[in-house]
Amino acid sequence: MSSLQQIYIAGSAAGLQTNVKPFMLNDQAFSTLENAYVWRERVKKRVGNRLLGRLRRVVDLGSLGNTGASPWAFNLYSTLVPPITPEANAEIEPGSVIIYIPASFTTGNISNVTKAHDCEIFTAAPHGLSTGNKVTIAGVVGMPPVNGDWNNIEVTGASRFKLRTSSQNWGKYVSGGTWTHTTAAVTFTDNGDGTLTGDVIGNTGIINYLTGNVTLTHTSGAGVAVTVDFGYFPGLPVMGIAQRESSTDSDEQTLFFDTVYAYVFVDEAFQEYLPGTTWTGTDYDFFLTTNYRGVNAYNRLFFVTNFNLNLQAPTTYDPIRYTNDGGAWTDFQPLVASTHTLWQAKILVPYYGRLLALNTWEGLTADTYTGAQNYFSRCRFSQVGDPVGVDSWRTDIRGKGGFIDAPVNEVIMSATFFKNTLIVFFEKSTWQLRYLGEVGFPFLWERISSDYGSESKMATILFDEGVATVGDKGIVSSNSLNVKRIDQQIPDLVFDFRNSENGIERVGGIRDFQRQLVFWNYCDSNLSSEDDPRIYPNRVLVYNYMNQTYAIFRDNITAFGTFQPSTGITWNQLDIYWDDNEVCWDDADTQSLFPNIVMGNQQGFVLEYGYTTLDDPGLTITGVTLANPIVLTSPNHNLESGEVVYLTGLNFVDGSNVPVATDLNERIFQVTRDDADTVSLSEWDTSLTTHQYIDDYSFTPASGTYVGGGKITLFPRMNIQTKDFNPYQDKGSQVKLSYIDFLTDVPGAPTVAMTVRLLLNSSPIAIGNVEVGNTQVEQYLPTQFYLPQSSYAWHRFFATTTGQYIRLQLTYDDDLMNTLDTHTSGWVLNAMSLWVRPGSRNTF
Repeated sequence: MSSLQQIYIAGSAAGLQTNVKPFMLNDQAFSTLENAYVWRERVKKRVGNRLLGRLRRVVDLGSLGNTGASPWAFNLYSTLVPPITPEANAEIEPGSVIIYIPASFTTGNISNVTKAHDCEIFTAAPHGLSTGNKVTIAGVVGMPPVNGDWNNIEVTGASRFKLRTSSQNWGKYVSGGTWTHTTAAVTFTDNGDGTLTGDVIGNTGIINYLTGNVTLTHTSGAGVAVTVDFGYFPGLPVMGIAQRESSTDSDEQTLFFDTVYAYVFVDEAFQEYLPGTTWTGTDYDFFLTTNYRGVNAYNRLFFVTNFNLNLQAPTTYDPIRYTNDGGAWTDFQPLVASTHTLWQAKILVPYYGRLLALNTWEGLTADTYTGAQNYFSRCRFSQVGDPVGVDSWRTDIRGKGGFIDAPVNEVIMSATFFKNTLIVFFEKSTWQLRYLGEVGFPFLWERISSDYGSESKMATILFDEGVATVGDKGIVSSNSLNVKRIDQQIPDLVFDFRNSENGIERVGGIRDFQRQLVFWNYCDSNLSSEDDPRIYPNRVLVYNYMNQTYAIFRDNITAFGTFQPSTGITWNQLDIYWDDNEVCWDDADTQSLFPNIVMGNQQGFVLEYGYTTLDDPGLTITGVTLANPIVLTSPNHNLESGEVVYLTGLNFVDGSNVPVATDLNERIFQVTRDDADTVSLSEWDTSLTTHQYIDDYSFTPASGTYVGGGKITLFPRMNIQTKDFNPYQDKGSQVKLSYIDFLTDVPGAPTVAMTVRLLLNSSPIAIGNVEVGNTQVEQYLPTQFYLPQSSYAWHRFFATTTGQYIRLQLTYDDDLMNTLDTHTSGWVLNAMSLWVRPGSRNTF
């Protein structure tokens, strides 16, 4: 028998590669690389996303009119003055509601006081009091003892009440007197579980976060003015994340946009930015922004465009807008001639002291936007200096504005500067807009490529050596001289980007300078069907530009951006400890003002992208059907059958609107996609001899009403597959594997297990678990491969098998996917060794 031969694989620098058959790959390449990536010569598990918050509108001291009689039932949205029309998937933020009913005073005149065993007061008009109220009587002539405070009165009629005491020795009523009832102020606080608690005994309430319906049991009586504070989530897709330059160095303000509102992150939560201005675009009208100077060089103008001008019924239109140093939004519709207006532009960019508008809508001012024409290959430019002056864009005034049309019948899609030249991508070609400096002719179009262009305005990424973007034929990089593909390892992947449902327009990208990665989100067309189309991006293409490797992540993302937190981790924080697994004191991303990569999704969640081991929730639950199997409603959830999720935050009430406990929280399930908005849940049953998913499982409550608060966390499954190994194929022999050694990092978190499958003709033939980060020698190891307490460790996996080719798959099996520790631990593969010898001759 021949001795074992070692196939040693380290310094991984090839990543995902699909341009050749798996047996043709080099040893360091991977035929599948999902939810893991090559980074600095090692393979790392995808890092989870940390929740920043949900895009939220805030009502502060809003009026609810006057109280109704207790119990008072009303709707927060419609009772508010003025009312709010909530978005289709809006939810009240659990724990945010504070209702304040101030102290009230009711008074009236007394017409008579009886001299009796149980003193009775007669009022000149109906009093509106209730038994048990407290009243103060004053000014009665003839019966001095009746004047004073009286608790716990008994109402005996609309105009009389008893004091529950004898007045036989008080004298005789002569005249006068008033009664006054004072109701204490009450503040109702939202407990976050569907209940409201008043700070005065006898005051309680319930709330349904999904509908906004509230019922208050109160002691204030009817007709008292009420105010409310609350936040609510519109539930709209995130459509843009951009930074507005501020006067503070390296401290830019990040603005977040959905289809209707703009937001900022303040005091650890989102709130609307400059309320009162809204947009009307679709869920593919993404926002592009630019910072520019104003009439003075020290002014900071921030321009925003979503390129929404739709002339098909029903027509919709949003103008370009700008804010000056954070002041009110101003509609920007400059004159380009005495009778013509620039109504919209796809891209705004400053260039040599001018503001440029690319791909414009222009037309007669008198016709409004409804008469505009799209000049899709046009560059229009302002005068040098102030772009918002009355005549700044006029072409009929010498020295002011102008335009230059590219000589091509294609639409301008995106633009980014490379050094001193503006690279402009059209649909199928690439051009540069070069600055000439002549007064009447400041710019010149020059074609760089006739083959490659771009199909998304959000996908352009600037590098030191060029500008990369996603086009219809590949992922390309352009400088001022040429355009070339940079995706030759995965040449067919770009054709899987979904085109219908405006899928290609939804592709966006961002460069992570700290981790030296680029992320492009896209919708995988292979998952879509005519009956159940996929609309929103559900994959991320990861590009390591240091070694030109690729990987694929499973994430729901509609927009990327950067965000600088105002605070970081400090020594005096009581909730941060030295041994926290998620915190390293020298991590840049834990420091204030560090520009973290953030992403938004189709439900308005915003998460910091790749900064924690365990993913935070990214989907909301708006409905629960308590049956076997349980059915969840989550609008546009973007989940696929077979994926594993983790539930938190669900709140239920019984038939009496009393909160009931549930064991559905902090529980793992597998989903079956029913449609775009609902999924059914199955649970992994380990009590059976053969572990399997079941639909008939126990849960509490067995019945009840779901009132909101629930969230879904997606647990992506890591899937790494190597090449097809056989070092003896040139000799016509099969390969015999004896064992594999893995060198992995020792994580600080509890050890978890990895499932390794050996594939023979793509079929699993051996399955076992490899613990990550062993610190003790296992009994079956012949020798100690590492020192205890080391930062990385070898592990040996025994699997004797023979085949024409052997492929390794490193993934999580269903047992591991349904174990929370699997998802709270990182995993890093530094090297591996396959110990093989020649097998028998190939059979035919």
